[in-house]
Amino acid sequence: MDKVSTIKDVAKLANVSISTVSRVLNGTTPVSKESSDKVYKAVEVLDYKPNAMARSLISKKTMTIAVIIPNLSNLFFPELLRGISKAVEKEGYFLIICNTDYSSEKEEKYINQMLERRVDGFIIVSSSISNEKLTQMVKGKTSVVFVYSYADFGYNIMEDGIKATYDATKYLIHMGHKKIACVGWRFKGVNVRYMGFRKALEEFNVDFRNEYVIDCGYSKEEITNNTIKLLKMKDRPTGIVAFNDDTAIAIMMAAKNMGINIPEELSIIGYDNISISNILLKPLTTISVPIHKMGVDAGKKIIEIIDNGISYSDTYREKYIPYELIERESVKAMDIDKLN
Repeated sequence: MDKVSTIKDVAKLANVSISTVSRVLNGTTPVSKESSDKVYKAVEVLDYKPNAMARSLISKKTMTIAVIIPNLSNLFFPELLRGISKAVEKEGYFLIICNTDYSSEKEEKYINQMLERRVDGFIIVSSSISNEKLTQMVKGKTSVVFVYSYADFGYNIMEDGIKATYDATKYLIHMGHKKIACVGWRFKGVNVRYMGFRKALEEFNVDFRNEYVIDCGYSKEEITNNTIKLLKMKDRPTGIVAFNDDTAIAIMMAAKNMGINIPEELSIIGYDNISISNILLKPLTTISVPIHKMGVDAGKKIIEIIDNGISYSDTYREKYIPYELIERESVKAMDIDKLN
């Protein structure tokens, strides 16, 4: 087995001190071009690879960032991760991905484990933990950026969920729909979408019907079963606002299996504009959120907080990302005779 080169070997070959090698490789303090060239040449000759653990002891950094994410099967989250990865990896950081499956117990476990591993920071997406618990676990203990997560502190990146869902609901109303349901979940951050739904109904004098509010979970089975119950109602809705595209697609599949035509008999509007939403048999009308940009912004912000020592521990900051309503083929205007 070939001997693994050490920093001592590099210093000896370059004829410089070990501390000079460390300064060159870490970029901590200026070193003369002559010494730098010697070090880099020695590194190349010896194929030297710095020991990550040793470097972390010197720099007080592990160069790792934990991303706490709820569901990798939803195409929104892989796209978000791509943006985060693009931002942090070019700065020399590595991601540790923790998929919680929307379990608050798993989320707590992962956060504690990552704190023990001394990751340099967290990006916490759509947290399932209560605000009080989340604050207790991470406030003042680590650098953190939230995406769609609500705590009493920190930097949170999202779009204006109330206004976006208000616009989605208003669009259905303007297309002549008076019997409008919402399907999703109502807890913590995503609750703002429910608030936007209610606000639009109230402002345009459309009846709110509690039986049209389907507060379901995240599994396709739950969404499908609840959709079937909704669409079996004698006076079923003509339009549905789904709280994300994943849910909207599950609703569309359930309706198709029941022989209900979209959009002729049922209009559906989604939320997120995930990549698959435009290639469905009936392309989905949806609220488009710049998912990749959101990830890039989260990655840049966590690096800024880690590297510059910026703290948001005593304040709460929101960064709103612009959104857009994309009209496709899953919503149809109601016939005039049906409006009377």
